[in-house]
Amino acid sequence: MSFSLSLEELNHLYERLLPEERDDLLQGLLIAAPRGGEAVVKVLEDTLLCHATEELLEANTTSLVAGADGCPAGWFVVMRDLKTGETAHHTVAGFTGLLDLCAWTKVLAVDIPVGLLETVSEGGRPVDRLARKRLQPHRASSVFPAPCRPATLCATYQEAVDATRAHSAGRRSLSRQAFGLFPKLREVDALMTPELQDRVREVHPELCFAALNDGHALPEYKKTPEGHATRIRLLQAAGFDISEAGIEKLAKQGVGKDDVLDAYAACWTAARIARGEAECLGDALATDGHGLLMQMWF
Repeated sequence: MSFSLSLEELNHLYERLLPEERDDLLQGLLIAAPRGGEAVVKVLEDTLLCHATEELLEANTTSLVAGADGCPAGWFVVMRDLKTGETAHHTVAGFTGLLDLCAWTKVLAVDIPVGLLETVSEGGRPVDRLARKRLQPHRASSVFPAPCRPATLCATYQEAVDATRAHSAGRRSLSRQAFGLFPKLREVDALMTPELQDRVREVHPELCFAALNDGHALPEYKKTPEGHATRIRLLQAAGFDISEAGIEKLAKQGVGKDDVLDAYAACWTAARIARGEAECLGDALATDGHGLLMQMWF
């Protein structure tokens, strides 16, 4: 990772060098100068950053936030530097890769259930029901009931249906759409810990867009032209440099246009969490069998 240090921070680090270290730095800069700016920057980083205080490192490594949305290619990620407003995009294949990519972010907001129940309740987890109520009347159906943990461990759809029925009082079934998310759910559930949840938070894009829309759920479905355009306008109003042309370039090779928009919305919420401005649904004390909080942030 490269660091963007201000002139004041660079000067502070330079002043911490011993006289002989300053001489070595100047000698290195003289050697690097003919090779161009990148060589000079590398000498500066190699020399100065090794003397950086923990405070300076913390200030520079936690100015990043990220939002991630699941897609056929894996995860589409939008990262933003809260200091500069610069935005970057990435696609990673699995949740392990996502955690590695975002290891230095202050907050990573992910659109996937974090925390699962061992049994099936009507409407899913309590937070699923709260989110559905919050998104009435237009987008409530966008929140699917999170499956029970035993069902996610099944290899086939029929086995998952049987496990769902076995762990529910009402003999509830399971949709094929929900079963299609099981590979990602299993990976997330295997890797998430209460400690990691300090900075990796569950979001739902429609809750994020509702917050962007003064608390009102969007009436238009995201895959309609009207819904697509409305979401772009809301993200632009929030300060993102995003356009239809830009989305077209990003939406390829297993990444849909709606995946791009949802990741941007998640990134916006990650920034709100980092600034202490976000809201969340779900009991702040209730945890699942792995000690994970079941909350959605927006």
